[in-house]
Amino acid sequence: MTLQRLCLTLIGLALLFGILLVPVRAQDAIAHAVLFYSPTCPHCHVVLTEVLPPLQTRYADRLQILTIDVSTPDGLALYETAMKVFQVPAHRQGVPALFFGQTHLVGSVEIPRYLPTLVEDTLAAGGNG
Repeated sequence: MTLQRLCLTLIGLALLFGILLVPVRAQDAIAHAVLFYSPTCPHCHVVLTEVLPPLQTRYADRLQILTIDVSTPDGLALYETAMKVFQVPAHRQGVPALFFGQTHLVGSVEIPRYLPTLVEDTLAAGGNG
């Protein structure tokens, strides 16, 4: 593994686990998530173009979603690492895959169904970072 790939993997894992070294005040609450997607996936396209924009408009900088393209070698390495670390069963693996704290959502039905409530609850609780 190259140093760059190792660094990207460690950064990705830190984001997945919500590890930030900056204390967060309630009014500065931020909800962090990581979305794995493929540019050729129609379900990913729905999430990226129809689900996330209204949430990002509503919450602005209080919602930070790192998007990772699994069609790149580094993106695929991060995706595979996340699947192992979170012990995601084979039947739940695929894209779009969203990690929100310890919660894993998959697909263009599950993500829009549960993400808005997760964001709202997380911000009300002071954020997840």
